[in-house]
Amino acid sequence: MTHYNHLKHAGNRGDVIKHSLLSLFLTTLAHREQALSIYDSHAGTGCYDLSKQHSGEYRQGLQHLLNRTRPTPLLAPYLDVVKSTAQQYPRHYPGSPLLFAHHMAAGDQLYLNEWSAGHYQQLCKRFEHAKGVHISQTDAFGWLRSLPQANGPALIFIDPPYTSPSEYHQVLEALQALQPDQDRHIVLWFPLPSPGDWHDALCAYTHECSAQGWLCHWSDEHATNTGTLSGCGMLFTQVNEAFLRGAPQLLEALGHSLEISCRELCA
Repeated sequence: MTHYNHLKHAGNRGDVIKHSLLSLFLTTLAHREQALSIYDSHAGTGCYDLSKQHSGEYRQGLQHLLNRTRPTPLLAPYLDVVKSTAQQYPRHYPGSPLLFAHHMAAGDQLYLNEWSAGHYQQLCKRFEHAKGVHISQTDAFGWLRSLPQANGPALIFIDPPYTSPSEYHQVLEALQALQPDQDRHIVLWFPLPSPGDWHDALCAYTHECSAQGWLCHWSDEHATNTGTLSGCGMLFTQVNEAFLRGAPQLLEALGHSLEISCRELCA
């Protein structure tokens, strides 16, 4: 099993697709009357210095994408975050905390959790003067189980490193505890390959979400056995029609431009 190193993989093909889909999803939630509460269970440091990335994976992901002359308009929400981050932190790639902060509207609240003491300190420094951002340092799955019922729409992003087999089971337990309702959106990232029985359970969970669930996979045909991720997947719950129209188009365009095999599994 690959140990997920955020800096090593920052800006790679998988990151580009993950954050592009997440940005698109956030834009489809923008037209709402109530403030959005966003929860990020494994926040990391917020962004990553690509000048210190020895693997160079971002060159086949973000850099390759930026070198293309006519990217799909569906990429605009993601590229806006990338450009905004580069202006504030040159040569840095935005992680999910900066992506969420960029898409926050007035009144929105962002709750970030990070277990690593070093990463937590960097996260606190990065958001030291940010309004509406709350940061905690505790066990991520315990944190997820203790989340309050939001008084309005909420987005819960679950993005573990999957460095232990137990994390797969903890993810399923968290999903069951966080049964989605109309105002609770859950987004899950996971690496491939994943345990077969776990993946079957994830597909079953997606079907339980009926028309409000969306699951996709992508695989990197250029991956080697040197620790590079061979593929990833994402689960979205409580998706709307705008996302269901745009996400398959975005996935197809990215798959073509980044030379990744992409497929929509459930919708």
